Formats: sequence, C-alpha cells, structure tokens
Amino acid sequence: MLRAAPLLLIALAGCTGTPTLATYTGSDTRQTMAIGSWDRSFRIHVPSRATPGPVAPLILAYHGLGQTAAQLEAQTGLDALADELGAIVVYPEAALGQWDVSGDFVEIFGIDDIAFARQLINRMSTDFVIDKQRIIAVGLSNGAVFAQRLACEVTDQISGFVAVSGTLSRPARDKCDPSEPVNAFYIIGTRDGQFPVDGNDVVLSVDSTMAYWSRTENCSGRGPRLTLPDTAHDNTLVYRSFLIDCQSGATVGLDSVVGSGHGWPGSPIAVNGISRNVSANAEIRRALLAGRARPR
Repeated sequence: MLRAAPLLLIALAGCTGTPTLATYTGSDTRQTMAIGSWDRSFRIHVPSRATPGPVAPLILAYHGLGQTAAQLEAQTGLDALADELGAIVVYPEAALGQWDVSGDFVEIFGIDDIAFARQLINRMSTDFVIDKQRIIAVGLSNGAVFAQRLACEVTDQISGFVAVSGTLSRPARDKCDPSEPVNAFYIIGTRDGQFPVDGNDVVLSVDSTMAYWSRTENCSGRGPRLTLPDTAHDNTLVYRSFLIDCQSGATVGLDSVVGSGHGWPGSPIAVNGISRNVSANAEIRRALLAGRARPR
C-alpha cells in the first residue's frame, strides 16, 4: 500500500486573518481504515501543488451498485477536475458492492457507512489541509442516493451534494433531518430506467424530490427553466432550473436531461444514450466553489 502524500503547511505567523496555505505532492493511493469489525478501503487522488496555495476542497465520490471505486474514478474524470481546482478526491469502496441507503446495514451486517464517511472526512482533515467549508459528496446511482443520505445526516461536515442518476429514496426522506442548510443538485435523465422520473416504491419522483428540498430549505418556488445549447447533437436536450428564494441560504437545482439514460453525462468514456450536452463535473465544480450555505 502506498503511503499518503507528504503535506507541508506554510504558517504565516503574526498575520491575523491570513488564510492557511499549503503545498502537497501529487499521488494516487489506496488505503484502508477499520470501521467497527470491517476494514474499509478507499482511493485518494491528490493533485500536485509545488507552490503555496489555498486549503484544498474535498470531494467524496460514491460509486454505483456493483461498481468499484476505480471504475468510478475512470468513468467520471474527477481527477482532472481536482487537478484544476487543487481539490482532493476520495473514492470510498462499498463493503458489499452497494451503499447503505436505508440505514439497515449496521444491524444486519455491522456495516456503518455513515461512520465510514465521517471518519474519512476526519482522516483527510488530519492528513491534509482541507477547506471545511467546501466538502461535498457526489455519487452515481446507488452512490447518488447515499450522497443524499449524507446530506440528511452529515451536514455538520459536508456543504452539499451532486446526485447523478439518482433521486431521493423514500427511507432516507422519512428519516431526513439536516442539521444545517445543504446545497443540492441533481442530474437526471428522462430515459433512466433505474430511476424513473415518476419514481417508484423505493425512490421519489424528480418532482417530489425537488419538493422535499423546497420544503426543507424553505424555498418560495422554482425559477425559470433554462434550455442549454445543443452542442453535442446527440438527441438529448438539457433543461436547467433552480429553486428560488431559499430562506436557508442553500442552492437547490436540477438538470433534467431529456433523452439521456442512466450514467454520468459528459464522461470521458463516451457511452451511447448518455448525454454530452452537459458535464456532471462542471456542476460539481460549481457546487464545490459555492461552499457552505450561510443561513440568512
């Protein structure tokens, strides 16, 4: 196992209010940590920063059902985004090939995915200089649903989430009680057979998901729908909308991708039926830079 990249803090003594700066050496490592009786693994991508720069944002990237962390890393191209932003990406690995979106795994298997997420954030904050106002969870499919569960239970540590091909699950909705405002963004294909726009017995519809966050963040309504340019000419069209006047200070938005199926839009690995008229990574970039919502 490779060791974590060395980190050098640049302390500016006597300069009250001056932000902490850091340099770090780029690396890609696989590490493990014990959570209860399970050894949990995760991949870390650290960009190279030879000169002092701002503290690093943190992205927690959750893979889909039956997928691996390495597969998500290749599918998303998030490492390139991290290099651009000076961010660190962690790709956790699910213990049984799927994330606990209902909260039942602790009792059944002794698997605590919420504790795993919290300990990952704590470890990254110890090993690196993390911007604690810019920690987001992103995910695909089952990982998207779990990222939303984190938004319900770990908002003291994360500032928001981007859910790709995955709406809010009914069990998570029933237990959801964010302790702080949370920025939320969804990218949903209208031809997604696994997460239909009208929902099913397990997950909410797109409209019900947005309505939930509208109530939770106390938003007055939905703003105008913007049609993104059809640059890819791949028989898809993207409609973007945001909830407006959210009294919590949060930002809540949706890309409804007409004609797109279940996958990661804008992936460096082109897949038939998945839109290239929008980039999931561009939305992650926006969400990451937005930082933690400040209540009004």
